[in-house]
Amino acid sequence: MDASPEYTRPPSPAADQGAHGRVRTSFRTELVTKREDVVDASWAGGVEPQYGVAPHVRIGKSKWFNLLWLIPIGFFLLIVGAAVAKGIRELPRVQEFIAQYPGESDLPDGAPVGLPAWLGWQHFLNLFLMIFIIRSGLTIIADHPRFCGRVSAPARRRTRRVVGVPVSTSLCQTLVMAALDAIPNHVFDALGTEPIVLEDRIGGSVMVVEKRPENGPITLITAGASQIPTDSGERVELAVEVVDGQQGAALVAMRIVCDDIANNRRVPPMGTPWRNSEPFLSGTGISAILATGSRWGAAFDEVRSEDGEVLGRVCTLRLLTDAEASHIASSGWDSLRDEAGSVDALLDVTRGSAVGAAGLPGAMPVFLSKLHAEHPPRWVTFTGREVQSVTGLESEAYMDDASNHEVWSVGSFRDRFPMVDEFLRVAVPGQTALFADESGTFAIEDD
Repeated sequence: MDASPEYTRPPSPAADQGAHGRVRTSFRTELVTKREDVVDASWAGGVEPQYGVAPHVRIGKSKWFNLLWLIPIGFFLLIVGAAVAKGIRELPRVQEFIAQYPGESDLPDGAPVGLPAWLGWQHFLNLFLMIFIIRSGLTIIADHPRFCGRVSAPARRRTRRVVGVPVSTSLCQTLVMAALDAIPNHVFDALGTEPIVLEDRIGGSVMVVEKRPENGPITLITAGASQIPTDSGERVELAVEVVDGQQGAALVAMRIVCDDIANNRRVPPMGTPWRNSEPFLSGTGISAILATGSRWGAAFDEVRSEDGEVLGRVCTLRLLTDAEASHIASSGWDSLRDEAGSVDALLDVTRGSAVGAAGLPGAMPVFLSKLHAEHPPRWVTFTGREVQSVTGLESEAYMDDASNHEVWSVGSFRDRFPMVDEFLRVAVPGQTALFADESGTFAIEDD
């Protein structure tokens, strides 16, 4: 018998040969010899892996039922049902029924036995394809928010399940969005009342819901403003308290602030009024918006995760007159609320100003012509930083000569021409007043 051949180790692969016989480092040295894991620290760009959990079904607002409990419950009910069925079968009436209707019949002569092959294959294919259809439906329901219920709103999903490893890139995006469910959940569950979804959407994508709490005013809240990107990364939703019938005014304010967030990539500053040169609500004196906390405190203002981490906040917008905004700029929001008596006194957008107009500072400069020494002002303009006045008798050549101009203070201008006092107390940046005579009556002219 021949001896078994000895095993010899194959020679190591030779180094790659370059041109002219030069030795080049082999690409084999660049191969990774480490055993690859399914999920490691560098997998999917470092995205934390999401492992599967059993399907859950929502019960109420915050309770979830694990569907795995249906297995022991179903097994128990099966045993109970079998015992009950056996007991019922022994009843005399049931025995008589079985004897009268045995459930058997004789087939006619020549009838085929069993199912035809084409029918069997059809049943098999139906069952086979339906399994994939049902699986697809369950996957969509489990992985994406449900749009269901009377309000047809997001974050009201009735099932919850995380798909196991490995997780695809598109599914990772779904999981990231699912982490943001806390914000729309907070909006729709806030104030303990059912939300009413308005048909109008801000920018075509930001939903607005209306809440009618029993112990508070009608409140409109955005559901989607937190998705507008900001440089700071902060996520905010907007809320406006209004009297019934003035929901349109709240929508106008929300559109203005949402546009500012989108264009300037910033969240509205708390406690600092945004002022317009003229009212932005027709027929009202509302020309300013202020972001503050709500009357409900942190429970409404802060959006927190299950671990207590602050994920976002809700800014309550106040619609103000210019005089009220000026008061806040000098004394703060709390001072204005005390002057008005309550927050509710600042809800009606058709109201007069809750505080008197403070007027322009006495030291503010007034640029005017020397003709004011003999003639009263006819056009007075407040630019925001200064006051400009002309008598209407100045020619273009006269105005081009710098020696024909003077600078007074607002205090001196008031003392010399008391007729302008009313305008200087209520003037908004960009307004021009036309004085027909020295009675003090004026009309605001558009630029």
